Amino acid sequence: MRGSAWNARSAGIGGIGRMGIRIGHGQSGRFWPIPPYPGRFRVDQDLDWRDLIPDLDPLWNSMGSVIGSRESLVCGASCTMIIFAKSSRLVFSHCRFACCISLFYTTTMVSFCFCLAAILKIRCILNGNGKLLEDLILAAKEVVFVNVDSEFDLENILDVEKVQILLHINPDVDPQVHPYVATGNKNSKFGIRNEKLQWFLDAVKSHPNELQLVGAHCHLGSTITKVDIFMDAAVLMVNYINQIRAQDFNIDYLNIGGGLGIDYHHTGAILPTPMDLINTVRELVVSRDLNLIIEPGRSLIANTCCFVNRVTESVSPPSSTAETSTFAVAGPVCESADFLWKEREFPTPAKGAGLVVHDAGAYCMSMASTYNLKMRPPEYWIDNGAVVKIRHGETFEDHMKFFQGLSTFAG
Repeated sequence: MRGSAWNARSAGIGGIGRMGIRIGHGQSGRFWPIPPYPGRFRVDQDLDWRDLIPDLDPLWNSMGSVIGSRESLVCGASCTMIIFAKSSRLVFSHCRFACCISLFYTTTMVSFCFCLAAILKIRCILNGNGKLLEDLILAAKEVVFVNVDSEFDLENILDVEKVQILLHINPDVDPQVHPYVATGNKNSKFGIRNEKLQWFLDAVKSHPNELQLVGAHCHLGSTITKVDIFMDAAVLMVNYINQIRAQDFNIDYLNIGGGLGIDYHHTGAILPTPMDLINTVRELVVSRDLNLIIEPGRSLIANTCCFVNRVTESVSPPSSTAETSTFAVAGPVCESADFLWKEREFPTPAKGAGLVVHDAGAYCMSMASTYNLKMRPPEYWIDNGAVVKIRHGETFEDHMKFFQGLSTFAG
């Protein structure tokens, strides 16, 4: 690895708002563009919250795109969205105007979504493999859709009250993304193999009092950048729906998934929007009189947040005369894999300088851990110049609450 290395300590994760994000201190800031990746990383010797506010709010624009897409559908078809990349009450409250559905995977997420759904009138879908019985009981109680992912799922569902279900069918379409975020290929752990479809239909027929089949679902993966892939999936899914309807099932919904990517590399690439996804499958969906569900995922919120850090040290400081040097940006925990980037050109940062990582709205906070007892930072929401804390930063006292009232054994 060339050049020097310096560590960055987390100082907070920004929120979403009409005017974007700002976080830090001071009254004035100075930024440098970082080649060859301008816009994603910025270094600031005196970080000013206001300098991070973009001219246009990405979340606001994303919601407008989805609302326009939904209203453009005709012949009784409708569009709604599924979001699970960021669990924030304010995010949910903004998205409800676009006729959103919340997608969740665990009992904790179920409870969280139902709490918000009661307040914000957001509809919910229980999705994912390995659902627990308690997840399904709570979902049935709240009268939400459940995506059936396996025989195991179906057996558990039969133990609860009557449930409206969608069959999660694996269409075996290559999404052309990283293997870790590909979910619609034949060897994926997600979804029903198409050759098993008839078995599930027979099982639903034999339990009319417990199961009501209302739709079909597929999900190809995440960070998808080519909408023609969705057309390939839609053709297959509509064929499955035709087979299902031929057996006297009233199928109203097609969830085509989504997982649209964003321009993480800031190359100026024009990537598909939710409207592009809908336009790709519009005629097919309308011709079958289906309600369309899409999952734009990270494309709605990934570029609406910044992850803000502070420089704690420069391990091997470069020459003081160098305007820029090549650095590896590493974190403070006991893992060599703990780095934000390697071989990146930066101006030499001083101790305490700010490092801003853009496009951190999806999966940054939701996948944060407390490894090495590093507490998760606060989140802030910026709206019309007002800064609102929407999540407290964790403290050592918060961590110790998990052990209150438990026995202590002296060695």
